[in-house]
Amino acid sequence: MLVLPEDQKALVATFFPDDHPAKVWLDAYFQNRVPGITYVDHVAAPTFSLVVLEFHHVTFVGLNGIAREFSAELAAVLAQEVYLEVVWPHGSATPFPQVRLAGQVSRQEFTSLTPAPNAQGVTQDSASDLEFSLLDARNFSLCESKGECLYAYETRERFLAECFGFVATRNAAYLGNAEVICQSGDRNGRLRADLQIIVAEPFRRSGIGFQLSRHLIGQVLARGIVPTWSCHTANEASMVLARKLGFADPVEYQMLSYWTSSVPPGTISRRSCGSCRTGLPSTAWMPIGWW
Repeated sequence: MLVLPEDQKALVATFFPDDHPAKVWLDAYFQNRVPGITYVDHVAAPTFSLVVLEFHHVTFVGLNGIAREFSAELAAVLAQEVYLEVVWPHGSATPFPQVRLAGQVSRQEFTSLTPAPNAQGVTQDSASDLEFSLLDARNFSLCESKGECLYAYETRERFLAECFGFVATRNAAYLGNAEVICQSGDRNGRLRADLQIIVAEPFRRSGIGFQLSRHLIGQVLARGIVPTWSCHTANEASMVLARKLGFADPVEYQMLSYWTSSVPPGTISRRSCGSCRTGLPSTAWMPIGWW
């Protein structure tokens, strides 16, 4: 597998349909919002590609209308990338490469939304006195999810330039935060965003997550952006919250974890785009709002 030069990555953009799961992130890569690497079979006229984002090595498999076995290509990229988290949109029943497969997780992505003004089972009294502040350089350090934001964008300034969010407080005490962790435009010019919601542990199950999410979604829609909500199917709290907020008709897909034999599936050694970070847990890519 060959590395496709950055200035030629548009050659494989059409390999991925707009309804591909996690397409917000893939489009962000093609629009130079998040870094990554594209591997192809042929540089001049590729028919197959693996797009590996720097963010948790999220990987997309692109075919130019040709069904093919790609175990060998996957192994070749693993020799360079240490591990991959492959977005597999074809369902668990569709065969996928078993070479160095270390884990498989079912996920759902919601893109259909009818915003809910309220929700049954949400305690309003405990959340009615929340104060929402736009996320900025002054309150960024409060966010429990700041590690994920920095993981994706490296610096606070770059994250704040690319995305936006809010911090929830009560009497100046931090309760949680909600942000757009990634946004991009699809081929039809429609803006889409992935959401990330974190509520501080002592304040969970009191309606704050709903209020935070509803406030963020309202701001996202006001900016003409379509929100998406993704989570593990085993994350029942996130699934329930998504439906309370008005999300419906999720698409199910698989996340496949592939590792080199030299790296145990308990730590992550990152080597992508010329950078290297070590010691991150394999469950790091699981913020509450969409994982």
